[in-house]
Amino acid sequence: MMALVLMLSAQSAGSNQSDVEFHAGALEVVNVTDHGFALAWYTGNPTEIFDMGRAKPVPSDTVVRYGTVPDPAAWTEVRSPEPPTAYHYLEVDGLEPDTEYWVEASSNGVRAVDVSPGKTAVRTPMRLRTLPRPAGNRVARLVVSNDTHVGESISGEAVRGWPPGFPVDPLAPYWRHNTTDLVEEAEELSADALIVNGDLTSEARPHEVEGRKPPNTTTALRTDSERSPARP
Repeated sequence: MMALVLMLSAQSAGSNQSDVEFHAGALEVVNVTDHGFALAWYTGNPTEIFDMGRAKPVPSDTVVRYGTVPDPAAWTEVRSPEPPTAYHYLEVDGLEPDTEYWVEASSNGVRAVDVSPGKTAVRTPMRLRTLPRPAGNRVARLVVSNDTHVGESISGEAVRGWPPGFPVDPLAPYWRHNTTDLVEEAEELSADALIVNGDLTSEARPHEVEGRKPPNTTTALRTDSERSPARP
């Protein structure tokens, strides 16, 4: 289990844009391991309402700063090499296990917060602790995923028609990209197996499951002879 403590801070990180016109929010700790962590957040303009009441997307840079002491001057900065985007994701790797880090995410110099505009915000920097490294030799590395929703044509609905969903491009559906990236990343991690939990498909229609393995099966990614050296 990860240890996560959010710290209060009311200042931005030196942005030239006002908080009214630019908001970095929906900050989420996506993953914590014994050697790193991953963060995601969204940037938009709250004065312009986009779909479903969301702030209009504003592409910007993706920056994470971290360190083992509270002094920002001693922190390490990591920038995404990807082009500016409103949908931010960044992984930090190479950290020490079972170690507490101060962490700050920002875009355009504005610190990301963990809520949407207009709500009470708990701002970064936050403190999180990497996981302890398991004792003993590695037995296996598993990658677990959920909700691939193969075949979905409208995303974001809890029940049919509500709340209003987002049409999915039939020529390049998100779930096709996601599942392809999922397998590729599992390969890159030298995973022994990929486990996909439900919902596997949108509605379990025949064309969504035809020719595919039944639910609750595990797909082996490589044999022992093919497996690349394991990360310590």
